[in-house]
Amino acid sequence: MSFDAIFIDADNTLFDFDRTQSKAIADSLARFSLPAHSEAIAHYNRINRDCWNQHNEGLIHNSEINHLRWSRWTEHMGLIEQVCPVQLADHYEASLAQHCEKEAGADELMDYLLGKYPVHIITNGFPAVQAHRWRLAGWEERLQGITVSSVVGVKKPEPEIYHIAMRHVGVNDASRCLMIGDDIKSDVQGPQQVGMKGCWYQRNDAVNETDIEPDFSVRHLVDVLSIA
Repeated sequence: MSFDAIFIDADNTLFDFDRTQSKAIADSLARFSLPAHSEAIAHYNRINRDCWNQHNEGLIHNSEINHLRWSRWTEHMGLIEQVCPVQLADHYEASLAQHCEKEAGADELMDYLLGKYPVHIITNGFPAVQAHRWRLAGWEERLQGITVSSVVGVKKPEPEIYHIAMRHVGVNDASRCLMIGDDIKSDVQGPQQVGMKGCWYQRNDAVNETDIEPDFSVRHLVDVLSIA
């Protein structure tokens, strides 16, 4: 099947954000000589999920998440007197940008797509992290731009973010566009609502527990080559 443009998610689609995050957390905790035992990491992960859930519900802005989660973590861990949460959060964000852990098959997929289609990224990730990471990946100069939710003021799966991305690439027919990503709501249902095709990347053999029906499903990124 042929398309006019391909749109792709970033975290846990092209980039292994789980590994990237683990390295950035370890770097940041070591930098400030903070506890990095399993309980401390578990508390961070819980607080981080809560912050993202609040963001998805429209209660906090994307730009507030990083400082807020580390502030809550240092308070929970009783470390307020030992470290400034803002400095910790800023170091973590900078560390995220320095790590470029790719998903298996990402290079092969991007080499194929970038040689055949206009490829544009749509992400709800932090804008400060994006530019350097794409340079490290070696894809930046060949991409047809990146739409970052906090920059344009709407986030996936709101319909307008896909329209913004399409306008950026210069395509009008949504039915001729494919969105690829690991989040079945943001990367399949959202795009489908504006007429795009949605390809669900079933990362780690994820199970569809919704009534959303992807146009395509793949368990490995290289499987997209048989679709596009």
